[in-house]
Amino acid sequence: MNVSLSTAGLALSIGGLSVLILMCAVGALRGRWDRLQSLGMRWYQSSGVSLRVSGWTRRRMLERFGRELAGDLPMLVRCARSGYVPLEVVRFAGKNAEGTLVREVFGRAADRFGVGMGLEAALWRAYEEMPHPLFFRFISALQLARQSGGDAAPSLEALADLVRSQNLLRQELEEESAEARYSALLVAALPLLITGYTYAVRPDMLAPLMSAPSGRMAAGYAAASWVIGLIYLKRIVTQEEGEWL
Repeated sequence: MNVSLSTAGLALSIGGLSVLILMCAVGALRGRWDRLQSLGMRWYQSSGVSLRVSGWTRRRMLERFGRELAGDLPMLVRCARSGYVPLEVVRFAGKNAEGTLVREVFGRAADRFGVGMGLEAALWRAYEEMPHPLFFRFISALQLARQSGGDAAPSLEALADLVRSQNLLRQELEEESAEARYSALLVAALPLLITGYTYAVRPDMLAPLMSAPSGRMAAGYAAASWVIGLIYLKRIVTQEEGEWL
């Protein structure tokens, strides 16, 4: 009985060690992910393929575009205050925006306008490629200014104020959910800590998990259970933090 319990505990530990190696590899590539997204987007443009990617990659790209657009929005508001018409604001964003994806999307819209497409049609085509809620509100503000013949600055200022208030709300939610995140991190790290301790003290105890068929089965089951547990913990923390925009 004691041997079985030890084997089960070691299975959980070796599963955590395997996932740790995978997480380290993902972390090494994380710093280059934004660059890879930008290169992939340029490839889509040059090959004529639509930017409507699906799944996890599409979600990450939309989240990054929303962050970049929120960061560039104050600069676009200053442009509107300086007397820029909506077309000039779009062209300015396509050339001078700090966000790479923002420059790509607005640059494509300006290029479409240059070949005869209307500005509103070009912006809505860009929204079909990058359907982020903040982008929808930005286009609606520019469209309202063009239709009314007025200045786009008031609408963009109201949108910037909304983004700032949402950022403050998000920070408050992150502070309130910090305890849940730390608890989830501790629970997720326990198998890794147990694996490291066991390997340092009694490395021979890990041998049955690799040599015996039952040990390999137990290790696989432990790794799968650990990953499923991480997914559920992530969902719980995400629900407590709420959604932004």
